[in-house]
Amino acid sequence: MVYPDYHSRRGQSLKIEDSHSGINRRVRALSIIIKAITISGIRLPKLYVNSINYMFFDSEFPGEHVSGLKELTSLKVEVNQVGVRRPHGDLEPNGHECSGILQKGALIYLLDAARKLTSLHVGLDSPGWRFTDAAATIGAVIPLAIPFPCLEKLSLACIRGSEQEFTQLLCSHARTLRKLRLTASLLEPAGNLANIFETARSKLRLEEARFKGLFQNYNLANGREKGPTWDMGAETGRLLEGYMLKGGECLLTDDYGEFYRMKGHSHL
Repeated sequence: MVYPDYHSRRGQSLKIEDSHSGINRRVRALSIIIKAITISGIRLPKLYVNSINYMFFDSEFPGEHVSGLKELTSLKVEVNQVGVRRPHGDLEPNGHECSGILQKGALIYLLDAARKLTSLHVGLDSPGWRFTDAAATIGAVIPLAIPFPCLEKLSLACIRGSEQEFTQLLCSHARTLRKLRLTASLLEPAGNLANIFETARSKLRLEEARFKGLFQNYNLANGREKGPTWDMGAETGRLLEGYMLKGGECLLTDDYGEFYRMKGHSHL
């Protein structure tokens, strides 16, 4: 569904919702909308796609028509990984197929057209989301080679990546980035979470930081954890937020994790 917000009469923003019924119809609708924006020449600074099925980035992707998004300053894209129906009728995530489609680069192509962004949210979420459903890496959904020159606010949800990808994304925006929000981040096995945040803390000058959900190393190939799982609940999230804003000691270290395990906590 398409919902104009209170600015829409002046062509200032557009909000798009999806649901699990009529997935194909809504995928086609978003493609038509983006084409219409480009053809009409509308200057649209805000676009909120609150949920769109990953199939949009396959056969229905509007290709060259994303050039009409060049005036965007605020963009939210929530990719829904729901793909197939379980025997008892529920829809379930299809992370493998979603990953294959996103690896083709359509989402990167879309974001690369919006170089004026000051606010960006990218999420890969679905009902019953699990770590094994983390479909795509940062490098498959966000253009890393050239940073957004004006990006002030970055929000990522349910995305996995290597230590290098996380670090590159954050540090390449050190000049402008002031607000950071990460939800349920999955780090590939060779990476170190503490290294990411320590490096980012030394480069960034954040004014706001928010962390939610589980953060962990996870090997998708064999379904095994590697290292501690950090639950960014109220206490832990506040500690990490405080570190990123004010400095001090980063808590996401093996020694800190071992201290909590000795106290009988399986997760922070």
